[in-house]
Amino acid sequence: MRTFQKPSDDAGDFILAPAGVTAATLITLSYLGKHESTWQGQVRERELVGLSWELAARGPDGRGLSVTETLTASLHPKAVFYSRVLALTGGQEPPPGFNLAELLGRSAIVTIQHAVRGDRTYANVVAVGPLPRGMSAPPPTVGLTFYDIEAHDPAAYSALPARFRKLSDAALGAP
Repeated sequence: MRTFQKPSDDAGDFILAPAGVTAATLITLSYLGKHESTWQGQVRERELVGLSWELAARGPDGRGLSVTETLTASLHPKAVFYSRVLALTGGQEPPPGFNLAELLGRSAIVTIQHAVRGDRTYANVVAVGPLPRGMSAPPPTVGLTFYDIEAHDPAAYSALPARFRKLSDAALGAP
């Protein structure tokens, strides 16, 4: 499951990330707990992880534009999250016991596509790959955030994108 950047026509101060391929840095990695989902008529429970990428593209204020995605927290070789981990480790499979927080601040090539639903346009992360040799992403303009719902840290929680806070609250049964 992928999530989308906040709509460009929202009353907030969000700017739609441009479509295309760009360097990006992982600025948020959050374990969002267990959630029920329905696929092909079957209800199942899956663990979710949220990723937030700061793009090389900058907004008018000089801050990096960002996109988020929510994925199943699986390191199975066919899982999308696993492909993200490989991209951030330069194609190297992480060793057993690898601490996922070590991925924060690492850069990759991110492909973004726009999708229109109704009267809104969303920026979707559709692919992530390792940075080519000699290429780098600009340093992030915001702090890095690691959040684990099982070890709740109020400061990290408050730094999460609103969508990730909402998913964390839902997993905890908060209203």
